[in-house]
Amino acid sequence: MEMKDFNNLKFYNYIPVNRELKKCCVPCPDTEEFEVKLNQELDEQLKNAFQGNVLDQINARNINVDLKRDLKKKLNILSKRTDKAIIELIKRKINESKNNKETSNVNDEQENTSMTLNFDRKNDNLGHLLHQTLNKLDVMDESD
Repeated sequence: MEMKDFNNLKFYNYIPVNRELKKCCVPCPDTEEFEVKLNQELDEQLKNAFQGNVLDQINARNINVDLKRDLKKKLNILSKRTDKAIIELIKRKINESKNNKETSNVNDEQENTSMTLNFDRKNDNLGHLLHQTLNKLDVMDESD
């Protein structure tokens, strides 16, 4: 057998049986130093990343945009219902105040005939305005 030049051969993972080829084996590199260096760099980066209050680094505007977008339709419906409820409460108070006035003025015939708001009367401006706003709110509710 002839001796061949094995200088260019390098075995990283394979362990040959031949003694001459065993000279071409390359020892495994020591990874402990590399791991220690990587761990130190990682620790430094983690300390820098979490330095201070983490909540300060969050951009709160982006979080609120999602919530506002998702709740916008529900809030619109709720505001319409709230407006309608407020108008109903105002209407009740006006009716109560009219009823109180009517009971105190028993002798006056015009006040005795009407115990509630009459939306058909033209001289009752407040009742007419309430009636118009309630109709508008009904139309808005139907459009949703």
